[in-house]
Amino acid sequence: MPQNRRAPARLGLSGKIAILVCVAAALASVGPWIGHYMQQKAEVRERAEHIVLRAADGFVRMTSKYMASGDQSGLNQSAELISRDPAFDAVVIFGPNGEVLATAGDGAQLAGTEIAQNLASGGTGTWSGDGYSLGSLSINFGGDVLGSVMIRAQHSNFKQAGSSPITHFGLTLLSIVLLTPGLVLMARALQPPTAPILDAVKKAKPGRAARAFADINPTADPDLRAALSVMGGEFDKAYSHARTLALRDPTTKLPNRVRFMSALDAHLKRQTPVIVLIADLDGFRKVNELVGPRGGDEVLEKVASKMRAAIRAADRTVRTAKFETAPTFLACIGADQFGFVIPDDVQENADRIAQLMGAALSQPIEVEGRSMRLSASFGGAAAPQDANTAAELLKLGELALKHAKKQNSGRVAFYDETLLMELETKARLEEDLRAGVELGEFIAVFQPKVALETGEIVGAEALARWRRPDGSVVSPGVFIPKAEEMGLISKLGIGVLRDACEAAAEWNRGERTCRVAVNVSPLQFQDPDFIPSVFEALEDTGLNPELLELEVTESAAINDPERVTRIMRPLRAKGVRLSIDDFGTGHSNFTTVTRLPFDVFKIDQQFVRALSEDPHAPAIVEMILAMAETLGQETVAEGVETAAQADFLRRRACTVGQGYYFSPPLPREEFLSFLHAWRPDLKFIAAA
Repeated sequence: MPQNRRAPARLGLSGKIAILVCVAAALASVGPWIGHYMQQKAEVRERAEHIVLRAADGFVRMTSKYMASGDQSGLNQSAELISRDPAFDAVVIFGPNGEVLATAGDGAQLAGTEIAQNLASGGTGTWSGDGYSLGSLSINFGGDVLGSVMIRAQHSNFKQAGSSPITHFGLTLLSIVLLTPGLVLMARALQPPTAPILDAVKKAKPGRAARAFADINPTADPDLRAALSVMGGEFDKAYSHARTLALRDPTTKLPNRVRFMSALDAHLKRQTPVIVLIADLDGFRKVNELVGPRGGDEVLEKVASKMRAAIRAADRTVRTAKFETAPTFLACIGADQFGFVIPDDVQENADRIAQLMGAALSQPIEVEGRSMRLSASFGGAAAPQDANTAAELLKLGELALKHAKKQNSGRVAFYDETLLMELETKARLEEDLRAGVELGEFIAVFQPKVALETGEIVGAEALARWRRPDGSVVSPGVFIPKAEEMGLISKLGIGVLRDACEAAAEWNRGERTCRVAVNVSPLQFQDPDFIPSVFEALEDTGLNPELLELEVTESAAINDPERVTRIMRPLRAKGVRLSIDDFGTGHSNFTTVTRLPFDVFKIDQQFVRALSEDPHAPAIVEMILAMAETLGQETVAEGVETAAQADFLRRRACTVGQGYYFSPPLPREEFLSFLHAWRPDLKFIAAA
């Protein structure tokens, strides 16, 4: 007798749709994240290769001089300096034959690997393995290959780029858009559902999916309604999360720059007066250095909390009555920058709001056992008088912010037309300066130096001058700071130095001995090509190195005496002299001065000019002269303009005088004529 078998359970229509919906929803949610992970992994590897190669390029410049001089301690220090960067875990410096000269971190282990030896023999290249990247560059000096430097970075040492809120927002929307017609097609393929279900699926738009599915006719299949309801709720949650990521700063929990611009656009469309205020924390980089990135994020959270409280208080007490219904909008628009949309037309009110926020920030903030006080600078612009678009208002507000920061920390500035004019003037100056350096418009003029005891010309100071094609002259006080800011000072300075060496070589043909002194910017000492450039200028012009004198300001020398000593060592070995300029204006002391390799002290002109006006000036000058005499150094007094000043300095045993009393700075040809025509008894000795 046959046994009764139980018929296998079959899924109904609603069950099949529920399973397909769940699978599709899972794929739609997980797919974008998997794709993002794979893309992020490739980006991290590419970024690591770029950074190790860039780091190798930077440190090749630093190590080339040590390789050339055979300074093993310098090589070790350079390698150790690289390894201190948390991004890199191994450094190896190879010799020309592949021998290991110096290592740091896990460099000894790296040096023995096959890939390291291959890269070292090849000189330049990058290679990525499982979780790390290598970069290698040849070390060249004077046309010779001295070896190579290799740096390794573990991918885990890089903070991977965070998931872009905008990207995930777009991916989530895309998955919803693609899934909705997919559900319709699946439902039709299995069994055409009722018209209300199809309508609900079509209406399942981002953020309203749950509501659309809840409106399905109660007579529809309850299991299907339940499955669609769950799916709609999950889609709504994903949409809400993506929207939050896209519009909110993750650290401060404030609206971000996108939301800020949207809020500003909304005010402008209503054509109501509005003031944009931008706040930038002063010196926030030091906060990160003190407490680290995590501590810095905690500080930003507390700053945001203080600003919220200050805004609420300001809206109650400062804002004018006609704008009471529109609160000030606060957002985080940069790493440590905040933006405010103030629906007001009174600049004084915005100024008062900034002052209240500044007072709130000045209260101590406790982070990781440290108490710190912050300040912020503010820049503002108003609509409609300054601009009528969000982008233009933000630009003008940032321009005002830069002006405020130039004035002092914690200042408030509002845009006016003069700021834009200054910006345009600055832009033209930068463009002309860059072109002037390339075209060789910067030349040296020479101011004679006279031995106060004999009246003979013993040297000249080369001073940079910018003569424009139209004949106008730009003051060094304008173009030198700008050249330093733009990174052009090294090229400009070397050009002037070569000009000075050529002129001095011409003066010193025959039996004459007349030194030339050239000012050196502190930034030039940071240029690894500085020493080779000086040697090249001396060799090309044929000037005896003993006739070249480099002048460094007192403040630059005292701030980093080790660097000055290290850089001057090979130059002094060739006979180049070093002078400390503007002596007496900084914070030198006898101990520090004796550690520096100087040959000449230049007394600043402000002390010389004050000899007849300031009762303390003679004592200061005599003190400097006594210090120089104790150290056995030569002294040069700048700014000598009268016979009385020259006589005072000569009687106090000052070695050399320089100033308009003897001669103004002269072009090269005029200085040579002046040098040949100079007779000490015609002016100086007679006056003495």
